[in-house]
Amino acid sequence: GNVDFYSAEQDAFLTADVLYWNDADRRLTSEPADQVRLQRGDGTSVRGRGFVAELGRSIIRFEDGVSGTIIESADE
Repeated sequence: GNVDFYSAEQDAFLTADVLYWNDADRRLTSEPADQVRLQRGDGTSVRGRGFVAELGRSIIRFEDGVSGTIIESADE
C-alpha cells in the first residue's frame, strides 16, 4: 500500500509504498529497492532508495539513487 507520514514538528511529509518500524532501535526503513520521498514545507524535496531513519539520533539517509533539492535555513 501507500504510506504517507507527516511530522508537524519537522513540517515534513514522507511518502513510500512500504515502511518498517523497529521499536527497539527506533528505526524506520524501506526495502533497499523501494523509493521513498521526503518533502518539507521549506521547499526541500529529496527521493531515493534504501531509506533509513534513526529517529533516536535524528538521522535520515538514503542508500542509493538519491536526487532532489535541500533548502538550508539560517537556523540550521
